[in-house]
Amino acid sequence: MPPTTATYTGHRALTIAGYLTIAVGALHLAITPFAYRPVFKLTAVWFAGTGVAIVLIGVVTLLARNAPAGSMERWAAVAANVAGLVIAVAYSVLNEWREPRGWVEIALFSMGVVAALRGGSPVAATAAPSTTTR
Repeated sequence: MPPTTATYTGHRALTIAGYLTIAVGALHLAITPFAYRPVFKLTAVWFAGTGVAIVLIGVVTLLARNAPAGSMERWAAVAANVAGLVIAVAYSVLNEWREPRGWVEIALFSMGVVAALRGGSPVAATAAPSTTTR
């Protein structure tokens, strides 16, 4: 992969947060048929839709990986993760903090927010060729 020209990358934390969020969303979606019978009732579709939303938050987080700090992609990742964080906290409060799924989602969305806001470490400047000769 060629070096980026962006001032900041923040690639690693956004990669981890994005892939783990997609995995949690996919798991959420996959357990729908086991948690709800019949599958085509409102509560089951609502549960499956939440899994799709979690996957989409992970995708937006991954798309922001190579964007510089302060870019539109980073702000979209911040907004998506804040929305997920609000939903995860509301879900946990309504369930009286009984399910560990809420805690996992809160941790993932918090990681996504911090990683998107932080911006990562500066990219090393390219060394200018030396003009002196020996």
